[in-house]
Amino acid sequence: MARARAASGDKATARSGMRNWVGAGACLVTIALLPGAAVLLAASCPVLLLALLSDRDPARRVFRAVALFSLAGLIAPAHDLVQIGYDLQAGLRVTMAGAATRVWAAGGIGWGLSELAAMAGTMTTHLQAELREKRLRQKLAALREEWELADGGHS
Repeated sequence: MARARAASGDKATARSGMRNWVGAGACLVTIALLPGAAVLLAASCPVLLLALLSDRDPARRVFRAVALFSLAGLIAPAHDLVQIGYDLQAGLRVTMAGAATRVWAAGGIGWGLSELAAMAGTMTTHLQAELREKRLRQKLAALREEWELADGGHS
């Protein structure tokens, strides 16, 4: 039984290592064939890395919001890159024209909205709890009055 667990652990580790190699190979192919896109992505990635490293939530809600908004901010620069060409000069031209600023700003907006949504959810939950507590206290007062009980609950 222990051997089977060790073997399955080795397979999972091997698959994870293979996934890393495939990802690294895809990055190298992108850099080699599309240097302009590689420059644009390299200028856009730090905001994603910052969100990924600072998000401690297991669901990664902040990272998801930052990634979504950053990718939305990357649409226009990617379109410009397609129109100009994929060479290194085109990538630098698009990046220097404010593409990185646009993507970073979009990521920041996503970060802010995810934090505001979390605060709004917390405030709503607290407000609902306070309203429920108020209703329960009113019901308790009505029951005490109906049953003619003292505040301590003893007759």
